[in-house]
Amino acid sequence: MAVCPNCKCPLESGRTGCPRCLGTMTRLSRGAAFAQAVGGYVPNVVAASARFWYVLMFMVCMAYAIYGFYNGRMVLPSLSRRGSGLWLHGLPAAIMGGAMLVGAAHFISLVIDHHDKRNNQASYARFARRTKWLFWILFAAALIVRQALKRSA
Repeated sequence: MAVCPNCKCPLESGRTGCPRCLGTMTRLSRGAAFAQAVGGYVPNVVAASARFWYVLMFMVCMAYAIYGFYNGRMVLPSLSRRGSGLWLHGLPAAIMGGAMLVGAAHFISLVIDHHDKRNNQASYARFARRTKWLFWILFAAALIVRQALKRSA
């Protein structure tokens, strides 16, 4: 059973507010629920270690995308010792570069969400959800286009 973090009153399942303190339950971008008094606002907090990893992943995605656009080829490393990875050239590399840019935007938005103290967590959560889906769609599209070009050649 859920408990209101403000007054520790037990909340019935499916309720969106606390009957005792009139707090409302909202969902943040990382799924943590918190009670918010009517008229009050508590900004989102992201741990320093998580922010470090998000910034690191942002830089890796940006570097990989720039490398792919500059050289016109990208490699998806193989986990086996015998394989040299999956090489993408031309259009599939450009699509994968776009996926990496979208991934970089996703990771940096998680850091910006921490520093932005305005009451717009829902917008950041929506952006994060959409960029995650768009990344996977572009990732899959790059592999599908690679296979289609390989078969037509």
